[in-house]
Amino acid sequence: MMYSTILFVPLLLEKQYDIRLIGLLLFFFSLAMSISSWLGGLLAEKVGKEHPIRLSFLISLLAAMLYFHLANASISYTIVSLLVGGVGAGIGVSSMQAMNIQSVKKEQSGTASGIYSTFRYIGGMLASAAVSLLVGTTGLLVVLCIAGIAGFLVSLVGKEKEKQVSLSKDVFK
Repeated sequence: MMYSTILFVPLLLEKQYDIRLIGLLLFFFSLAMSISSWLGGLLAEKVGKEHPIRLSFLISLLAAMLYFHLANASISYTIVSLLVGGVGAGIGVSSMQAMNIQSVKKEQSGTASGIYSTFRYIGGMLASAAVSLLVGTTGLLVVLCIAGIAGFLVSLVGKEKEKQVSLSKDVFK
């Protein structure tokens, strides 16, 4: 969601706004993402890591639906949409990273972190390709909606896997 937003929003808005204004509008996305990453970490400490991850995908799905109307939207609608997108992109990041590292032995945490980063970058590259192929069509927004739904469903499965991993660690103590 993050890479797609940063790549396609300027292309989507270039017909109605000056490039400097588009850059300022994207600042709202980045600001919301940064603040919500911090808030997501606090939330994870209180309610568990899986909840911010699920919430992240649901908010990202909402943002993708809001993006459907960006082409002819007012500045205030655009700001709200980008704030929602930033929260969706940021709120689950720290929990995803933490769950990834905590799911392996301490000695393997560096490798797990590297694999996590690699797949985030691969996702960014795929987003770039999708944007270049689908920009200007509703197909891109449909793909973002599908990604939000798929991510949410995978996060539900991840909770069951986390329980299994936790139980297996207890067995080997």
